[in-house]
Amino acid sequence: MANVISKLNNRLIGTVIPIGALRTEKSIGVGEFPDLAEFGVFCSKMDIGLIQLLPVNDTGYSSSPYSALTAFGLHPLYLRISDLPEAPGYEADIDALRKKFEPAVRFPYEELLRAKMDLLKKIFGENRKKITESSSFKAWIESNPWVKAYAVFRRLKEANGEKSWKEWSGQSPKKPGAGEIEKIWNVPSFLNEHLFWAWIQQALDTQFSAATASLADLGIVLEGDLPILMNEDSCDVCANP
Repeated sequence: MANVISKLNNRLIGTVIPIGALRTEKSIGVGEFPDLAEFGVFCSKMDIGLIQLLPVNDTGYSSSPYSALTAFGLHPLYLRISDLPEAPGYEADIDALRKKFEPAVRFPYEELLRAKMDLLKKIFGENRKKITESSSFKAWIESNPWVKAYAVFRRLKEANGEKSWKEWSGQSPKKPGAGEIEKIWNVPSFLNEHLFWAWIQQALDTQFSAATASLADLGIVLEGDLPILMNEDSCDVCANP
């Protein structure tokens, strides 16, 4: 970290890149967060001291990085499934997806995202008890309270065909308030779906944090990029209109 801070006072060679462009042999059809660490090694050898990323917020099935559904949540597209603790036993599924999407010159955004989400739902469903009873998972949710509004929003958005929250059937656009979000989060029939979205965000946080730490160890400055305003169709605006 000291190397990074000292570099901020000097002129640096830098690059700007979307995570999706960092595809490697380990990723499924698109660049993933762990690929950032590998890119950092390349940049270090080329004396590139700064990497700026395009936004990495979850945008759902909109391919624009500036149409964020959340100010806090990371994009599931960039999750490396093979690095998940629950990945052993799913090697055949992961390899099948790699082989399917590897030939594409430009990744098919929606098709690829849906394929990765389907596999993630399968993994979560078959390991649900182990995941949800984990003390580290429970602690992560407590430390990231925003994830409850996000998970409720993502579950409802999926149930309503990915429409804007203003078009949801039987849903009021009025401010739900923290108490109502907590109440919806705990509805027994929906809790597992909410925990699924929280599990993905914990995994993304873990992988992105590891990648950024590796850049810091190399003395590389990482700069982010965010939408200037939140999307109207986002969990933040839905909960706080």
